[in-house]
Amino acid sequence: MKRLRLLPILFIGLILVMGAGLLVSPRQEFSPLEKRYLASPPALTLEGGQFSRDMEEYLGDHFPLRADWVGLNARYRLLTGIMAADNVWRLPDGALVEAPLGSDTARLERNLRLLSDFARKAALPFALVTPPAAGAVSPRAGYYPYPDEGLLESLNPAGIRVVPLFEAFKASDIPLYYRTDPHWNGQGAYRAYQLASSALGFEALPARDFTVTESPGFFGSAYARSGLWSTPPDILELWDSGAKLSLSFDGKPDVHDSLFFTRHLSEADQYPVFLDGNHGLTDIINHDRPSGRKLLVLKDSYGNSLVPLLLPHFDRVTVIDLRAYRGKLLSLISENGYDQILAVYALNALATDSNFAWLMRGGE
Repeated sequence: MKRLRLLPILFIGLILVMGAGLLVSPRQEFSPLEKRYLASPPALTLEGGQFSRDMEEYLGDHFPLRADWVGLNARYRLLTGIMAADNVWRLPDGALVEAPLGSDTARLERNLRLLSDFARKAALPFALVTPPAAGAVSPRAGYYPYPDEGLLESLNPAGIRVVPLFEAFKASDIPLYYRTDPHWNGQGAYRAYQLASSALGFEALPARDFTVTESPGFFGSAYARSGLWSTPPDILELWDSGAKLSLSFDGKPDVHDSLFFTRHLSEADQYPVFLDGNHGLTDIINHDRPSGRKLLVLKDSYGNSLVPLLLPHFDRVTVIDLRAYRGKLLSLISENGYDQILAVYALNALATDSNFAWLMRGGE
């Protein structure tokens, strides 16, 4: 009986200790492990229970030793198999990968129709590169099968040449994706560049023609969402052709002479080293290649590391990210005389992105 009586006392003591820890611990604004800003102290309001919700979010982000508890919970979910319900899985070889797509393909079909309509109106050679998920091509199976192979085989958007990647990526004897991030690594981007070369009308350069700079200590977004803090880091690779170039963003007057923004390598999120992250419009002029060929790239973040490989083959490469671009694309094409269009979208983005409607803005 005495032991039973002690339980409420221990429980109350734990609450008091945790509360005291919350009060005396310095407040952290940003979590480098999770790569996100933590909740701010809630503003007092009596409307609709908002204060209670904000307070719950704040306490959830700032309780003492939070990162340790998150890591412990992630380990528990991994060992018990509950991680199969999460959006990031750990494969037997230690790689952290995104869980498979769901079965709803309505958005995928709609986005493919929008791309086809845009290709018809643009009236230019149009190629599509769609990377499969890392877990779909891994030799180490995940919890459940990935649908990527079947979905990619069924892609046949009118007026668009689909570059096949799946079989080549599946057969690769070297890793083509980061272990802590969903994106392809330097080798993966180079393999995609090789496979896309015929569709884009050029012969791929050998790997030796690029200078590869390595940046150790890269922890990607899968790591940040997993809670598995003991996972070792990746090595980020920058593949540089050495082309002399001018780069500008969103029509602003500032001009840069590199595709790599190395200040990001000292930040919690290193991936924006490519093209300074996701700008709406990135315009790149190649001063070393007076061929007159111009390429328009529509992309998600996979395209950021592919563009440096494509640049040697074009005078001009304009990169559009529909998540941030609200201009009139068809007018942009008409005014600048592009020769062809390349869309680079991971299958996950192609099946979930809601921004493809902006393709036709100003098109009628």
